[in-house]
Amino acid sequence: MIHNLRFTIYSSFNCALCIVHCAFLFLILNINTSAQNIMAYIDYQGKLQVFEDGVFHQAEYLPVQSFKIGQNCVAYIDNTNEFKIYYQGEVTDIY
Repeated sequence: MIHNLRFTIYSSFNCALCIVHCAFLFLILNINTSAQNIMAYIDYQGKLQVFEDGVFHQAEYLPVQSFKIGQNCVAYIDNTNEFKIYYQGEVTDIY
């Protein structure tokens, strides 16, 4: 009976210690992380679609040649070989 009581106390202590460690790691990892606010993809018609702040936008109506995603923008080359940047809902031509 005493042996079972020790095992129960030891198991409860380990479980509580594990929960404390997990909570500590979760807090540390959340403090130092950041995510991009933007995502882009080519749809089935070859058009550039951008998902920004929970809303889908069509950045380009014609197929694009290539694109790259940055921290808060999408840089791409359109079908006429023009370099453009999508940033906060607006497309800017880069000359």
